[in-house]
Amino acid sequence: MAEKNSTISWRVFNMFLVLVVVILTTIIAYVYERVDGQRYRASLRGDLTQQASILRATMEGKLAQSAEIVKTVATLIDADPAVIDGRLSMIIDELLGDDSILRDIAIAPDLVVRHVYPLKGNETVLGLDYTKNREQFVAISQALAIGATVVAGPVKLVQGGEGFIIRTPVLSDNPDKQWWGIVSGVINTSTFYKLTGLANHSPQFDVALRGKDGTGANGAVFYGSDAVFRNDPVLTDVIFPNGSWQMAIAPKGGWPAHPPNFDHTRLIFILGALLTIFFVLTASRLAQKREQAENLLASAVDAVDAGLALFDENDYLVACNSTFQSYYGGKINLTNPRRRFIDILKDIANSKTIPEAIGREEEWVAERIHLHRQATSSTERLLGDGRWIRIEERRTPDGGTATVTVDITALKKAKEQAEQANRAKTEFLNTVTHELRTPLTVILGFTPLLANSHKLPSARKLQEALEKNPVDAQAIRRCADDLTEEISRYASSMDKAGRHLLSLINDILDLSKAESGLLALNPSACQRDRIVQEIVEQFQPTAEGKGLVLNFEPSGSTIMADRIRLNQILVNLVGNALKFTDYGEIRITTEDDSDFVKICVHDTGCGIPKESITDIFSVFTQADNSDTRRATGTGLGLAISRKLVELHGGRIWVESEPGKGSTFCFTMPKPGRA
Repeated sequence: MAEKNSTISWRVFNMFLVLVVVILTTIIAYVYERVDGQRYRASLRGDLTQQASILRATMEGKLAQSAEIVKTVATLIDADPAVIDGRLSMIIDELLGDDSILRDIAIAPDLVVRHVYPLKGNETVLGLDYTKNREQFVAISQALAIGATVVAGPVKLVQGGEGFIIRTPVLSDNPDKQWWGIVSGVINTSTFYKLTGLANHSPQFDVALRGKDGTGANGAVFYGSDAVFRNDPVLTDVIFPNGSWQMAIAPKGGWPAHPPNFDHTRLIFILGALLTIFFVLTASRLAQKREQAENLLASAVDAVDAGLALFDENDYLVACNSTFQSYYGGKINLTNPRRRFIDILKDIANSKTIPEAIGREEEWVAERIHLHRQATSSTERLLGDGRWIRIEERRTPDGGTATVTVDITALKKAKEQAEQANRAKTEFLNTVTHELRTPLTVILGFTPLLANSHKLPSARKLQEALEKNPVDAQAIRRCADDLTEEISRYASSMDKAGRHLLSLINDILDLSKAESGLLALNPSACQRDRIVQEIVEQFQPTAEGKGLVLNFEPSGSTIMADRIRLNQILVNLVGNALKFTDYGEIRITTEDDSDFVKICVHDTGCGIPKESITDIFSVFTQADNSDTRRATGTGLGLAISRKLVELHGGRIWVESEPGKGSTFCFTMPKPGRA
């Protein structure tokens, strides 16, 4: 009878042990699956964010390129309306080259289409009166009201199909009429979707666009399904002149609740539970092996990647792994298996490992207890060593608490880097806007003077000389020379501003091509000395004007490079050296570097602060972003140079110290290496 009762007791005890193991494994599996699921969804969201950035950049580049063409045509007409009957057709043919996605360009003096390029296939557009087309007149009115380029669409086209329309108003030189007319460029939606990658994106996710006519997040959906925006998508704004679209991208079929290996993970946990049960039952039958079974269970808990701590219904510590202890630098007492949660909290607060608890230990402990008593809680903490951790707590079915601590330092740093990149982009856009506005102000300021040259002071003096004494050739010649000099001075300023504007636009287009992978190289064997000599001759007048010595050390090196792009790299580096060097010299050197040739530009300028060196080659970063910076420009020169060097298979770097000058070096492959 006693033996029978003993057997029953063992069976009950074994069943109890099995139940404990099942509960413990369930908690671990639940927490692990939750953390793993969050990590997987975060990774998936990061991939979609990257894809969205690529699509956004491509769309913005295409729209910016097309808008620039339309604005160029409008500028030409604004400068000389007679160009319509002259060489405008030839200019538009060049602008609408192989790279442009514009279908056609329509010119509408007094808002009636009189010219369209190309004419073939667009004959039905001629004679279109925008004032009688309500849908198009609304968008045209917006362009006229703000006096700038706008993007409308998608709209049904008169010549058939669907497209986006880029419109730029043209000023009138008639004082009784504010606007001469409008210039419109048409992009087929199908062509746009195809070339930007929207039409052939991965079948693993859905993409939708909203903001018809550039109305952004408040506009109607015109590409994809409205359901994408309700599926917690990754959102990004596509910015273009005076408007924007909002793009949403989300996994097809919704966000997965679990990672692809979910079933395998559960199977692993089930197998682990079965193995644990086997060892626990073995330990219950064989007392002498109890310690071995306990160590095995402790090892299983310690194998969890995250920090894990389990508390019973009375808040006494049941178990924790070494990862959990490592977060507090071994400064808290966890050796007592009957240690209470509040005692552990006090040790943590007094250990100075949590900066926010220093000086307010009691308040911090009270806040932490409040979170701990909730059914579920999640909080983030900064540790004294700079790491960030996320603490998640869940109540177990028996009233205990499972605490999982995960190191999220990498995620925090990624977020900070993204925010820093966004700030750098904003500063870059502000700089570009300022730099573009400056030459445009010069051009627009002098254009009315040249258009009304008879009102210039020298012109009036010439007129007075003719009226006063038309036979005084010497006086008339002096007045004519003064008029010619004044007009030449204004034209020279406009030419300088125009070239500066063209340089800025070329930098932006080069960077856009490089970022999107559309920049092609034509490498050939080049004599390094000949190219450098041309650069020296180009910048020699500037150097002499500043009292600087500009020279190079001939080496006879031959490199394999695209001659035009190599010249562009050297122009950027030497130009920067001249900008930031007030005395001393600029020296160009070359030396062999295994399969490459190393080219260096040394200067004795102001140097670069140590904290700026790591970011100086970034796209949206300048060493000096202040409003009072000493050199103008978009700051894209070094970013473009880095892209060009990397496309050649080389690398670029800088060595600098404030007040002692800088040395910019890059490598180019030798002919045998290429």
